[in-house]
Order: sequence, then C-alpha cells, then structure tokens
Amino acid sequence: MSGLHFTKLGSWRLVARDAFGHADHQLSFHLPDHRMLIAADMLSDVEPPILNGPVDAYLDTLRALRPLVVGGAISTLVPGHGSIARTGEAVRRAPRARSRDTSSA
Repeated sequence: MSGLHFTKLGSWRLVARDAFGHADHQLSFHLPDHRMLIAADMLSDVEPPILNGPVDAYLDTLRALRPLVVGGAISTLVPGHGSIARTGEAVRRAPRARSRDTSSA
C-alpha cells in the first residue's frame, strides 16, 4: 500500500487510504475519532467484489485494514454495498471477504 492521506475537515479527522483491487484508484476513509471505516466497494455482506486489478492488490488492502478492525480502531464498517456492520460483525466480515476472494483466485 502506498498511501495514507491525513486531513482535518472541521472537527473531523480523516484518514484516506489507498484501497486497490476493485479499482486502481479506490480509497477508503477512516474516521478514527468515530472508529468508522467507509470501505468503498469492499467488505460487503451481499455481494463479492468485482476486481478490476490483481487479486493480490485487493488481498493486500484487506490485510492492511484487518488490524484496524481487530484492534478496535474500527467499530463501524460502512461498505459501498450491503449493510453497515458494527463491532463484532465488522471483525467477522473482514476474514470472510478475504477467504471468499482467495477461493475465487
């Protein structure tokens, strides 16, 4: 992963993260003060991602996000498609997405 981009929007701190795999220009947004990840087209509970890049790029993105979820830095996960996940479901969803993508490789 090449990029973490930090910014402040009013009282909101925002970390934009490169999130390669679905597209070569996708970003996810982490709001650390709210323990929220806006995950773009990743970690859906209703559909597998369509990968427009190498599977390894997508898996690398998931591997980079997983410690944030497991470590408690993310308690709310907002995917581009599907339902919002809270704490336990967010932790469970990350490995499911990873194993689903590995099996389709």
